[in-house]
Amino acid sequence: MGASGKADRAGRGRLLLAAATGAGIVVLDQAVKLWATKTLAGQPPVTVIENFFHLVYHRNTGGVFGLFAGPASSGRRFIFIGVTAVALLFIGYLMREWGRESLAALIGLSLVAGGAVGNLIDRVAYGEVIDFIDWHWYSHHWPAFNIADSAITAGTAMLILSMIMAPRAANDDSRQDRQRPAVQ
Repeated sequence: MGASGKADRAGRGRLLLAAATGAGIVVLDQAVKLWATKTLAGQPPVTVIENFFHLVYHRNTGGVFGLFAGPASSGRRFIFIGVTAVALLFIGYLMREWGRESLAALIGLSLVAGGAVGNLIDRVAYGEVIDFIDWHWYSHHWPAFNIADSAITAGTAMLILSMIMAPRAANDDSRQDRQRPAVQ
């Protein structure tokens, strides 16, 4: 098989990995939200680690960390759905551009996309997002979040790390090229 055939197979393999990562996040997120709805809704918080970690049932009408939350509003709902759709299109573009260069960036973008789709499903179905993870230090609570939010955060961290490491990797390659003797 020629170099072109190997590159095509590698590209399809990366695409399959990206799709499986994003789809896996969506399935896991929705399954756990279903469990949280059936188990936690209408119940007091479940203590996992005293004064640090509870499982709760919370419906977030706002955006990330509850920003712009308020009474249910079809206007806010459609704005969040529209912003998410535009973000997913942009993520798709970045996957095409960066995915060829960096597997870490591709996986990071897949995590972000999977998380965005997971929360988008909630927005379309309920007009709000189901959150259930409550981290806190005694009475100081971080806003409740879910698997989709965790995937978005992990994917963003992976993207940042891949961007930080990419210039160094490129510099290392160019330095090695300068150190190699010319082939005669």
